[in-house]
Amino acid sequence: MDGVFMTGCDAMDVFEDQIVTANHHWDKQLSIHSISQRKKILDIEWEESNYLKEGAGFLYGARFSPNGDLIFCCAAGRNEIKVFDNSD
Repeated sequence: MDGVFMTGCDAMDVFEDQIVTANHHWDKQLSIHSISQRKKILDIEWEESNYLKEGAGFLYGARFSPNGDLIFCCAAGRNEIKVFDNSD
């Protein structure tokens, strides 16, 4: 069975119809799900370049900004924090 491997209560957040989940894995680290559609609507790769993927990921936190336009994430792979645009 394939699914999100969350490492704590900070690995998920809800904003309006969206749920963001942080996956503590090396791929498909960040996902957005629709509550009304009851399905995953988007996977966001932590690194798009294959060269940079080594050691990346292993997310343990994800949060929407107060207005939902941004998603803040943190990862243990290389001790990183990133901000993704969620305005579309």
